[in-house]
Amino acid sequence: MSAGAEAVTILRCMPGGRATKRISARADGGIEIAGYDAGKHFAVDEIAIGGIHELGAVLDDVSHDPRAFVIRGEPLVGIDRSRCRRLLYTHEDGSPPTFREMPRRWVVLDFDDVPGPYRFNPCDGALAAIYCRSLLPEPWRRCSFWWELSSSAGFKPGVRIKLAFWLARPTLGAEIERHLKGCPIDVSTLRAVQPIYVARPILVNVADPIRRRAGIEH
Repeated sequence: MSAGAEAVTILRCMPGGRATKRISARADGGIEIAGYDAGKHFAVDEIAIGGIHELGAVLDDVSHDPRAFVIRGEPLVGIDRSRCRRLLYTHEDGSPPTFREMPRRWVVLDFDDVPGPYRFNPCDGALAAIYCRSLLPEPWRRCSFWWELSSSAGFKPGVRIKLAFWLARPTLGAEIERHLKGCPIDVSTLRAVQPIYVARPILVNVADPIRRRAGIEH
């Protein structure tokens, strides 16, 4: 049965897949950043939620699983939830769609090109989050939200952070994109089957420069 607008769809990579970046120490003292390697097939789960705190709790859980990510789309009835592709339309090879567009009560905004200079350390997630909220239209600036520094934060320059909000009504990604036109966000996370990666980075012989990666602000 559909969980509807007040649900989060969680996908998990097959064994060997990776839904986060792997950051490793190099012999010359630098670091190497390996990108996402999620694969084509995923296990599917849905979790019903009822507000920003429940949304934050789900995203926190997902952030500790390097094989997990979320999408806005809703799984179609009858798909193999143990192993399916991430398709909104019939693929050119004939594979049928597995998800559909669904208006959601939640949204995750990805800030990865935030103009500086900053009056704060970009590794301070709470300050970076409040600053990024101030770049959104006025109604958003009064909202509670969950935040998490992205996996490359602290390893690449600038503010790199995701903010999640609980919306007043179920809303499609296209409407949110129109409303936030001109804001420094990556609009791809508003699309139905686009991965929203929140898993923390895999660190190999590298110290984490981030003291606190996630939280909720009011």
